[in-house]
Amino acid sequence: MSSRPSVFVIIVTYNGALWIRQCLESLRSSAYPCRPIVVDNASSDGTQRIVQEEFPEALLLEEKNNHGFGIANNIGIAKALDLAADYVFLLNQDAYVLNDTIGKLVDALASNKDYLLATPLHCSPDTSHVDPTTQTWYLQKYCPDFISDACLGQTKDFYPIKGVNAAAWLISRKAILKAGGFDPLFFMYGEDDDLINRYAYHGLQFLLVTKSLIVHLRKKSPPTKITWLQSVKKSGVRIRSNLLSDMKSPSNNSAALNILILICNGILKPTIDFLIDRNIATLFAHYYAFFSTLKCFRIASKNSEACKNEGPHFISQ
Repeated sequence: MSSRPSVFVIIVTYNGALWIRQCLESLRSSAYPCRPIVVDNASSDGTQRIVQEEFPEALLLEEKNNHGFGIANNIGIAKALDLAADYVFLLNQDAYVLNDTIGKLVDALASNKDYLLATPLHCSPDTSHVDPTTQTWYLQKYCPDFISDACLGQTKDFYPIKGVNAAAWLISRKAILKAGGFDPLFFMYGEDDDLINRYAYHGLQFLLVTKSLIVHLRKKSPPTKITWLQSVKKSGVRIRSNLLSDMKSPSNNSAALNILILICNGILKPTIDFLIDRNIATLFAHYYAFFSTLKCFRIASKNSEACKNEGPHFISQ
């Protein structure tokens, strides 16, 4: 019997037929053994059939509704824990690993006992380029030492980092039991930043393993025609995630302060911006975000307070 820690790879899919083959084929070629768990959010493009027929080693969990990124990952994480996973590796459907990616992450945590979380270096569109979104929003913000070392051509093997986007995370069982999973209030966008903040609150940070690489293609499904109102709502969902993240920040302990922040960012600032740029769609998107955030204010406050305690929050077992 192998003594190596068990790794289950959680892949959330939604109409991912264009790239799920490359994702799963890369896992099939992994030098470190892993078991894929695909959580499908009611795809309508045949993603489920591809997984079932071409990748029998993958465990497919077919959902009847589109739960969004966070809840679907929680479903996969809970299943992996039920199957006695030592680690779960979150991987986007439009990303793929190299044959040594997972092994280097596991080895890095084994040799750095103070860390329970690891992330590879996110590349896009190939391994010769760091993913620009990850670089701008996470590496420059949370790991300036890596940026400066990379400019000098002398990067180290490991760097501590608060977090990166959840396109590729290796999470230990201990970290899940200590801090939990994604808050279901987030449908899409912002759920990873919220969880990163919770990890930090509980004294957990990621280990950036620079010699472990993934490629995040950042491909999107073929565009479909949507109405003006649908476009406004789509933008509002993203803005709502930002408002929720601000409101749930562990540094915000006052309900009155959170209400004030919500009013300023959701009503006052966008209204002033509208008086300048006259963009009615952006204004309505902010108003939609404000009222949908206000609607779940009590639940968000309750979740925020509960998550200050250790526990497998939002992971049903």
